[in-house]
Amino acid sequence: MKAREVGDRPDEFDMLFDIYLKPLKSKSARTIFKILIEEGVARSLTTFDIQSNLEGRGIHLSKKEINGWLHSIQSARLVLKDPERGKPTTICYEDKYTFDLWRLTELGSEIGAKIPHLLKKEPLSLEGSSVEILKRIVRTEMTVRSRSIRRLNELFILVKVLKGLLEAGEELRTAELRGRLMPNDDDLNRILSRYSNPDRGPALIVQSQRGQSLKTKLLRFLGLSSGEEVTYALTRDGRDLAESFLLEGDVGQ
Repeated sequence: MKAREVGDRPDEFDMLFDIYLKPLKSKSARTIFKILIEEGVARSLTTFDIQSNLEGRGIHLSKKEINGWLHSIQSARLVLKDPERGKPTTICYEDKYTFDLWRLTELGSEIGAKIPHLLKKEPLSLEGSSVEILKRIVRTEMTVRSRSIRRLNELFILVKVLKGLLEAGEELRTAELRGRLMPNDDDLNRILSRYSNPDRGPALIVQSQRGQSLKTKLLRFLGLSSGEEVTYALTRDGRDLAESFLLEGDVGQ
């Protein structure tokens, strides 16, 4: 088979080894990339986060060395540096000094998600918060992503149906079962509160102002309502996550 002529555009196979995976020949670069895969699922990591994680693994690199490897991995299009600096997100930090923030690119996430396949490990783990699980699903290839979402949706419906029938202690019509699939107020409020709390990492939904409609004021005056009309909107991170599913047609299938 004739070798590729000099000057020909490299194909995807060549780019994989000559560009994307080239810096990962270094153990230091691989470890930094692994840290971003493991710890950067739900947030950007600072150079200080990475340095502390490396030291916990017995690897001592200076900030200059870490930055050098990060820029090398960035040249390979696997990571991006955020435009703004920030404080460490994985350790307690009280100082005012800020650091560069790094996160995986879509390509870096895809390569990180395919590594478990190569190592014959389970690609999807249900350990961690719901946001972390969804982020891991987003990083998988499209077919795996769609299958994972459909499977989780199927399991959710099945569990709710089984639980509903058990609690009812009798036969239920389809309409009655459908009603039991809806979250109750306690579950909904708990989820909304958890994922609109900035202290829990990347909030998917954010709380808006208290309602001031005439009906609300009247109910509050009569003591029939607390008057808390809370509305929610997507954060940037939440919008990115939602679009990752909606654009692929994963939601509602």
